Amino acid sequence: MEVYRRKVFFNYEKQLRLWSPSEKVFEYFASFQISKGELFMRPLDLTQAMVPVFPLFESHLVRDGYLTRERKVKNKNKKEKN
Repeated sequence: MEVYRRKVFFNYEKQLRLWSPSEKVFEYFASFQISKGELFMRPLDLTQAMVPVFPLFESHLVRDGYLTRERKVKNKNKKEKN
């Protein structure tokens, strides 16, 4: 399951880099936000935004988060179980 999840994120991020406007790419990869809500990129964020690397170089971490459709499916499954 984890391998599948990583592939989904890799493919999503690849498409995002290729076809999305720069602003959307910046918002997706920026990982630092100040209290006013302004987003900033760290050097690693910039590298990730520009170069599709799978997995991240020298990283043991798995990308965290959800894609829009993935979240809807999980919530639907929870409701069906109840």
